[in-house]
Amino acid sequence: MRTILAIALAITACKGNDPAKPAPATTVTPRPIDAAPAPPAIGDRTIRRDGVGPITAATPATVEALMPLFPGADVVPSANRGDAAEVNDSPRIEIGDQLMVPLAKGTPTVTDVEVIADGYATAAKIHVGSTVAELAAGEPTAQCNLHASDNVNELTCYVPGTSQIVYSVEDGGYGGKAGPTATADIARRVITQITWRAR
Repeated sequence: MRTILAIALAITACKGNDPAKPAPATTVTPRPIDAAPAPPAIGDRTIRRDGVGPITAATPATVEALMPLFPGADVVPSANRGDAAEVNDSPRIEIGDQLMVPLAKGTPTVTDVEVIADGYATAAKIHVGSTVAELAAGEPTAQCNLHASDNVNELTCYVPGTSQIVYSVEDGGYGGKAGPTATADIARRVITQITWRAR
């Protein structure tokens, strides 16, 4: 009886290792490949170190290249608007009523984007219309300067490490000295423009 039981167990064990029967498949999950970051999406409205919305330093500085990036917005040379959009005779492309792209001679790609109205913001939620106090709260290392000349006083701020982004601040009536300006001294003043520079 023991012999029959031993034979039955041996036969059962052999059936489990049947070489004619394929082994169960094992699934191997491939490791993700480090891919290049995706370009900013159409409709993106962030101001970043590498660009503004869908515009980056690689974007061609032409109306034809910019139009598909801003569906539904007027993308036109500033001269077509008949307003005072041209400054110092520098041609520009206007995108809706929020962005201006100055055109640099001999440069085929975008070098600057001027954010001139609310609608685009940094990761710290700073936008045109924010105060310097809000900038200092969102970006505690922000630094400001007064650039004074015979005709123009200009207050600007920037955040070390993101100097590609310059915040222009209303300067009317500010009587400080040229040079570094404490954010607390101009805390209530409003950011009137944010400029991204490709550098």
